[in-house]
Amino acid sequence: MAQLGMAAVVGRAADGDLMIARTHIFRDDKAKLATRKALLVTLGVIVLIAAITAAITVPLFLLYGGTPDNRPSYTFDDMFNQKFSYKGFSARWINDEDYLYRDEDGAVLTKNVRTNMTTVLMDNTTFTEYDAFDYRVSPDMQYVLLSYNYRKVFRHSFTANCLIYDVQGSVVTAWIPYDDVQYAAWAPVGHKLVFVYKNNIYLKTDFSGNDSQPITTDGMEGVIFNGVPDWVYEEEVFSTDHTIWWSSDGNLLAFAKFNDTQVPIMSFSHYGETQYPRIMDIHYPKAGRTNPTVSLHVVDTTNPAFPTQEVPAPAGFSEIYLYVVSWASNSQLYTNWIPRPQNTSIVNICDVTQTPISCTMIDYQESTTGWIGVFGPSFPMFIEGGSKYLIIQPHDEGSGAGKFRHLCLRTITQGDEASRQWLTTGQFEVTSILSYDEANGIVYFISNEEIPRQRHLYSLTVSNPEDKKCLTCNLWDDCGYYSAYFSKNASWYILNCRDVLLQDNEELRTLMDNTQLPVKRYQKFTVSGYDLWAEMFLPPNFDERKEYPVLFDVYAGPYSQKVNEQFRLYWTAYLTSSLDIIVASFDGRGSGYQGEKILHEIYRKLGTVEVEDQIEAGRQFQNLQYVDKNKMAIWGWSYGGFVTSHVIGRGSDVFKCGIAVAPVTDYLYYDSVYTERYMQHPQDNEKGYNDTIVMHHAENFKKAKYLLVHGTGDDNVHFQHTADLVDALTKAEVEFDLQQQVARALRNAAWQAKMATVLDTEVRKLSNFRGFQAFSFVLDRGPVHVPVLPASNPVYLSVFQEDLSAVYREENIGLDCRLDTDVTLHVTYDDQGDGKRKYLDLNVTSEHQAVLVLSETGAEEVKTNRLNNTMVTLRCKVESSGQTGSIGKSAPVKSNKDVLAQESAYSVPWPEAPA
Repeated sequence: MAQLGMAAVVGRAADGDLMIARTHIFRDDKAKLATRKALLVTLGVIVLIAAITAAITVPLFLLYGGTPDNRPSYTFDDMFNQKFSYKGFSARWINDEDYLYRDEDGAVLTKNVRTNMTTVLMDNTTFTEYDAFDYRVSPDMQYVLLSYNYRKVFRHSFTANCLIYDVQGSVVTAWIPYDDVQYAAWAPVGHKLVFVYKNNIYLKTDFSGNDSQPITTDGMEGVIFNGVPDWVYEEEVFSTDHTIWWSSDGNLLAFAKFNDTQVPIMSFSHYGETQYPRIMDIHYPKAGRTNPTVSLHVVDTTNPAFPTQEVPAPAGFSEIYLYVVSWASNSQLYTNWIPRPQNTSIVNICDVTQTPISCTMIDYQESTTGWIGVFGPSFPMFIEGGSKYLIIQPHDEGSGAGKFRHLCLRTITQGDEASRQWLTTGQFEVTSILSYDEANGIVYFISNEEIPRQRHLYSLTVSNPEDKKCLTCNLWDDCGYYSAYFSKNASWYILNCRDVLLQDNEELRTLMDNTQLPVKRYQKFTVSGYDLWAEMFLPPNFDERKEYPVLFDVYAGPYSQKVNEQFRLYWTAYLTSSLDIIVASFDGRGSGYQGEKILHEIYRKLGTVEVEDQIEAGRQFQNLQYVDKNKMAIWGWSYGGFVTSHVIGRGSDVFKCGIAVAPVTDYLYYDSVYTERYMQHPQDNEKGYNDTIVMHHAENFKKAKYLLVHGTGDDNVHFQHTADLVDALTKAEVEFDLQQQVARALRNAAWQAKMATVLDTEVRKLSNFRGFQAFSFVLDRGPVHVPVLPASNPVYLSVFQEDLSAVYREENIGLDCRLDTDVTLHVTYDDQGDGKRKYLDLNVTSEHQAVLVLSETGAEEVKTNRLNNTMVTLRCKVESSGQTGSIGKSAPVKSNKDVLAQESAYSVPWPEAPA
């Protein structure tokens, strides 16, 4: 185990959940690979290393009595209030020993890992002045490109303003004189800057002014794209905001051009901004419709005339996608093209020094069971001057096991297909190639060899691949999911554990120690002839002698993986902690990281086998002793919403409630690249497409509760999907809940609050007694009804939005109210349960706590003023028997007589008591 002599730091992951991470910089001893030395990487501060472990086991006193756990639970507000945020560490290697980072004050520094010396490159003054969100330092360290005024476009793309900071002069020396720059980056050497504006590429080399030279001039907004992808290539092919690739010497620039002229247009209405809705048009190719055309070009940036040549695509294909572009050397360009069906792949090496450019095919792949790659082919890592490359490709493991993705070495021989040497084999997968040490012939990669849900860092020597070493398998007992970031020559690496160890975050560590959090459990189930994994997040104080409601959190799309050893604090933590339920996920057929045999089960039949497996897994969950088989729900977003809707549509009675957010309901409506990769062209798979249509099963939705959430301006899964489903459910006379948000991006707090409400009222069944009593909190108009429980039957309550928490006291009912502004609270209450209602007004302030004690003697009140024209959030706490929960309501205050903007009340349906 590495000797840790100093601090580690934490980082945030991309999926939106909180990933608690630890990061160290290591160096491999070239003589003894097994020896690893941990070096200080965080600002020279030595701190204690403290672990918080998401173990499978739970302390026995929590399970079987003893001292009760009175720590507060992770709440709805905790997901948004930054209380559980942490210190981050983001380093950018600039050579083999130095990296860039920003300190806590926001200054940009360089640090040498050998000497531990730091140098300030730019203080935080300019960052603060322009409120910059990103920085890029030129390779010669003379200039810093700062981006500010971030404006999101699609998933990866955005526009911004850009300026150039002169490091030596400590001044802003130039601007890119446009407001909506789509992309800007330095060349690999020196300080040449390329940027894209209005779909044209520009080059800037002189920073004494704001001038730049156009490389392309035919760009047309929404139609012709140079150096940036159109919608479908951004979303489904490149997963980035640019299609520009520099040669390593910074002389040649390759770029892709997309033409959407013939691509059909999808229009979206944006409401609420103007008297008439604003219409947004996007060229969006749906399944079976016309795709954009693509071409690849190379320009010589050393020639002021910018001579440009087109790189030829493989001949003989009417439609083809460009998936991978990479420089093998300064004169050779690697390209990977895939015809529209996406079950074959052509790799070319192109000599860009010739006129015209000539290309030679060096690899051809064909899949007989599915599609090429994961979401496309793998990227190569060129070594030995470009004569060889490392790549991940499928290897047949024999004996009916199918193919698994493995590391192989390809050698390029002029005019021939590249030879192949397999460096790894077995029934596991290599998930990524990280780096190659040229001096020692060592390749570093991530694999799940230990178990599919884990990720470990491995190394092997290319000349002796049998001598493979796992560098992290025995590093930390509580971590099974790693990533790493290597220096230029692979002498050093930053190791990141995406698990549950906190270091250099004393405040957050203490907070988590003092908060009840869920624990994680893994279990295998045999489904459809495969042994497949499930994970469960168990609520705090989990007791195997009790029965709990279960919520399936599903995605189940091709090559997805929900069951992994990344620790999450966010939505799942709230649901388990506040609703006292089990949240589970299951990876069935079509899921990833377990070989192509399982993966390709879903080919040409989306909406079938993965749906069947979720239902069967649900049935097997019902057999667990601690699961209440009558209280099972399922939810998912996007593809997960598609699966959720099909599960409910099957009418299996396993799941009593379904919650679908932005679901696909008919794959004929989704984009061509994604859909046809797994389904082929609609003309070639009519039955398969017909089976994806959720609307066919509308009648079965009567058997379950169903919540449907969608944004009207969703550019990916269009509201058209939900509109058709709503129409079908209405015609079938199905009662369901719909939350329609007028936005491109869904507001998480809104739909998550609604989802929690549905789970609470329809699944968890709050009551274990008979009778009904309630308070009705009224902000002038629109009551919010809160169940009041007899003291002899305390029940944990968590029903609605963000702020109001409720607990119950034996002798009288204490109501502790807070608002974020001053306002009068009108309260009606029935403290005896006899139907005789009492009324009173209570003035509550944002600065003081107002305590209202409801009893036979009446009420005490604190008098304050009221505010208009603001947003009011009601925060109340009712105390009894130490039980806690949450409920709340936020609304704009228009005037003293119009506190709530909406007429409708929210009430909690009172469930029947169990027999």
